[in-house]
Amino acid sequence: MTYADEGKDRGFGMHAQLIDDIHRKAAVTPRLTAVRLGDDVVTYGTLSTTIDAYDDVMRTNGLSGVAALYGALMCSVPALVAIESDADRSNVLGEIVSWLGRDLPAQGAVRGGLRAVS
Repeated sequence: MTYADEGKDRGFGMHAQLIDDIHRKAAVTPRLTAVRLGDDVVTYGTLSTTIDAYDDVMRTNGLSGVAALYGALMCSVPALVAIESDADRSNVLGEIVSWLGRDLPAQGAVRGGLRAVS
């Protein structure tokens, strides 16, 4: 079962799809850079392995598997810990998650519709 399958009933949505996408990319191109922040570079292979390791810990402690994604990012990207402001760190984490999910379909988006342009 994939995270996305599991998350359908638990509201994980895009995060579950993102974790599955990271695992797929890690299987095909484990050395491909997933995240670069400052001098820190994390590959899809490393991120996938770290998510799996954190998944066991999170579930043992009653947290969702999606928490493993954020734990893995904090562990794998030491530059995140160096960001002093919680708000700034949250913003950077959001940008990283958005970047990682850039190839996924937008949740609730309608494809092919018209949009206003001014």
